[in-house]
Amino acid sequence: MKQVVPHVTTSSGWSLRPWRGDATDIETVLLASTDPQIRLFSSAGLVRDRSDAVAWIESRQTADRLDWVIEISGEIVGRVGLASIDRDNQDAEFGYWLLPQARGTGVATNAVRRLTDWLSRTVGSADSRSSTSPAM
Repeated sequence: MKQVVPHVTTSSGWSLRPWRGDATDIETVLLASTDPQIRLFSSAGLVRDRSDAVAWIESRQTADRLDWVIEISGEIVGRVGLASIDRDNQDAEFGYWLLPQARGTGVATNAVRRLTDWLSRTVGSADSRSSTSPAM
């Protein structure tokens, strides 16, 4: 089941928006798939061609997954999302990747913070935890 992902804007020139599956989104996923860090930690690293990129984007919104593009001034710099969503236990895993130009700038921290705020307002959960691990 496909989920509805809201557009989350901020006052600082960046936003979280749903994947559209347009040419820009596809090219971004193809670019991300060639980055050594993203290949190590994200399933986007398994993307090999446009067909794979389209399938990867389509997999971002399911019954147990929600995913957003991170844009700064209209430029895609990464993604952030929730996976393994368990609504009964109010539990989910955060995941993200950033293109090289956005790393070390606080973008991921701000995106996760914004997403956590949105979750608190919509789901009511105030607890969060995080861990890191390479993609399998």
